[in-house]
Amino acid sequence: MSGKGTETRQLTEGVFVRFTADQMERLRGEAQTRGVSLPFLLRERSLGIERAAS
Repeated sequence: MSGKGTETRQLTEGVFVRFTADQMERLRGEAQTRGVSLPFLLRERSLGIERAAS
């Protein structure tokens, strides 16, 4: 995967999804633990992408 800036520029589509406060807390915690952004975590999970260990 190339640098963050390159990935961000390529993303042109979006979708709005609602979560409960508890669900958001869990997702934010997981993203923080893994060292990724929440949007990255959601893309990874929804597309079934496995990130290679750094």
